Amino acid sequence: MWTIAIALLLLIASVALIKTKLSKPKAAGIEDFSFPTAAERPIQVLAGTRRISGPNVLWYGDLKTSPIKKVTKTGFSSKKTTIGYRYHMGVQLGICHGPDVILRGIKVGDKLAWAGTSTGGAISIDKPTLFGGDENGSGGISGTLRFYSGTLTQPPSDYLIGQVGAELVSPIRGVSYAVMEGMYIGNSSSPQAVAFDVSRFPKSPDDRYSEYEQIGLDANPAFFIYEMLVNGMYGADLGFTSINVDSILEAAKILHEEGLGISVAIDSSSAVGDFVDEVLKVIQGSHNTDPATGALKLNLIRNDYVVDDLPVLTPSIVKNLTGFTRGSLETAVNELKVKFTSIEDDFTERTVIAQNNGLRIHKGDSDSQTMTMSMISTRDNAAKVAMREMAAISVPLATCIAECTRAPAHSEVGDVVRLTWPNLGIEDMVMRVTAVDLGAPQDGSVRLSLVQDVFGVFMSVYADGSERQWTKPTFDATDITRFDIIDAPTILTTNQTTGSVLVVAENPGVALDYQLQVKGGVDSAYVDAGAMPFTPLFSTTKAMGTGWTDVNVVLSGPSAELSSITGDEVRQGLGLMLIVSAVGREWVSHQTAAAGNSTTVTLGMVNRGLFNTKPLAHPAGARVWAVSEGYGVTDWQYAKSESVSLRMLPRTQTGVLDVDDAVVHSYSVVGANVAPWTPGRVRVNGVEGGQISGVATLTWRKRDGLLPAVMFYGDDESQTTDATYQVIVKSGGSVVKTVSGITGESWSFADEKTLNGGTYYSSLAFEISAQKPGFSDSVVASVIVTRQG
Repeated sequence: MWTIAIALLLLIASVALIKTKLSKPKAAGIEDFSFPTAAERPIQVLAGTRRISGPNVLWYGDLKTSPIKKVTKTGFSSKKTTIGYRYHMGVQLGICHGPDVILRGIKVGDKLAWAGTSTGGAISIDKPTLFGGDENGSGGISGTLRFYSGTLTQPPSDYLIGQVGAELVSPIRGVSYAVMEGMYIGNSSSPQAVAFDVSRFPKSPDDRYSEYEQIGLDANPAFFIYEMLVNGMYGADLGFTSINVDSILEAAKILHEEGLGISVAIDSSSAVGDFVDEVLKVIQGSHNTDPATGALKLNLIRNDYVVDDLPVLTPSIVKNLTGFTRGSLETAVNELKVKFTSIEDDFTERTVIAQNNGLRIHKGDSDSQTMTMSMISTRDNAAKVAMREMAAISVPLATCIAECTRAPAHSEVGDVVRLTWPNLGIEDMVMRVTAVDLGAPQDGSVRLSLVQDVFGVFMSVYADGSERQWTKPTFDATDITRFDIIDAPTILTTNQTTGSVLVVAENPGVALDYQLQVKGGVDSAYVDAGAMPFTPLFSTTKAMGTGWTDVNVVLSGPSAELSSITGDEVRQGLGLMLIVSAVGREWVSHQTAAAGNSTTVTLGMVNRGLFNTKPLAHPAGARVWAVSEGYGVTDWQYAKSESVSLRMLPRTQTGVLDVDDAVVHSYSVVGANVAPWTPGRVRVNGVEGGQISGVATLTWRKRDGLLPAVMFYGDDESQTTDATYQVIVKSGGSVVKTVSGITGESWSFADEKTLNGGTYYSSLAFEISAQKPGFSDSVVASVIVTRQG
């Protein structure tokens, strides 16, 4: 039997050992890593501001790991178990062609790791919990990333030289790149994709026009066209003399004044002409060859002419007019959607919509087209372009081909002329040249393709692309700055304890609740009191009096947090509020709550001076905590005068405030519930004050903090207490009688006449206070009475 038992135990132990070995995680090696990249993609060409996603991984190595350990229970003991690994690695990432690239942001996955402005150098990132941390996520990212802006003089990376040697490291001059220098990159062998928000603004060919290079966060389209035509690395490599520079400079100035810039990242191999044509569509321009010099000219098509000054094409110049058509309203488009990539909306695609209202009414429905102009980066520019393009497709524009003498041989695409052709009833129709066919020298004819000019057509924009695409927000936990700490009334404690501590705290922003951690004078470490709700905070709108009740009190604050309750509910601890001002603290209760608006509420049936506090003359602006709507409290209690340390850790949807970032607050326990409490319902001959006759008899009701109850000053009910009472009688400001050690609830001034020569005093002031050994006397309750002569 014993043999079988021992064998069984050994079998169980061996199975447990096998299971442990199988479940233990293994650290990934360098060969296990895969990086999101687009290695086959050429180096991107940037103009303006764009997000470069999936940058080319040029090198990676320098892998280091550190285990993630967790304490686990194993039978009768505990031990640390490795549950995963943190990975540190060096990575070189190519971004785009330079020079003078500006780094504005770094995203890892869908989370922002860094934001700022850098033209080169080291960037420190400290986001070790960006992906959820070690417990509930995939770690984070931290360390030094060094950015190179792509200058023609940039040095090689010292970090890479230290890893692979100087002979293998190129400075890659003219290309912007970043090096992650042994950074913590997370807890997975498949790191999150890195994206860079970067800007670059192509230079002017003339330094005198450098102020026009940048249009907001966009590049000047004219200078980008010039760069694409002359650059030998990624452009057409045309000679400088092949470009009419004056036309580039003039267009750049106009575009800057219009605020019409572009932002684009070219990430594919295509003809330069295709990209230039895309830019021309955005800016409504054309490029032509100057017949006189052969140089390329940039022309902008604008409403910049005076009709009477335009050259005229009449039958004396036009030999023949063919293909004339005015189009039809039935085929015209009355709605245009323009899609663009918005910088403001985190580089997402947005849409603006333009309409021709008159045509829409005429056709009775919406006939829509969609254009994609990803080089546009702002809603304003997208709206301008949408209205401009709408004008061309929403009206029946006349078109024709004019066969002319060689008189207009100097015409260029984009020129504006006036056409007169009596045979078709055309007189001074403003036309735009869309093509020029000079023909052969022996032909003697020039053919101009013409389209009616559209400037001045009425349109309206009804959607400007401001609709927002939901993005996952971030909620950084911040420390609590507005709070109060006080001895908890017994009725507000979990187990009716008399030495618990109560905390009221305002939400510092977007927190859900806060973790309350407390350390008493005898504790060696902080004890977690649990997750606590925040307390709605109000303020008084005017100064308060010192009466025991108020008909109404008007507060400023989140009125929706308060509602009317019953009298029984008040006695059970609802409707309790703590007022805090320069004159002191006071507990009150309310029964009715009437919201004036979202930020104003009027409280009714207000009882004051609860829990042994005194009605105070609080000024306007005093803090008023709606305690019954939420508060923090310890389940355990502390001794009178014990020093307690507290820290509050707000919890948001994405994290908890780090312990090191939380301010520690100290509180000395008052012992409010065991101290002597001021008696309630103090009367002389049954009245609260005023005129009496006969022997003066002082009565009161006992109050004590040991019981979980809400008692009002005027309640004709007593509580059990071990306190005794002291009565001081004054007349004319002088003490005439002092009696201590009273255990009951009444006392008569029987020897008044003896003390006053056989007559009653004309006025008396009675002051009563409760007393307990080891405590200061309670706050005095006073009653003033008079007698008739």
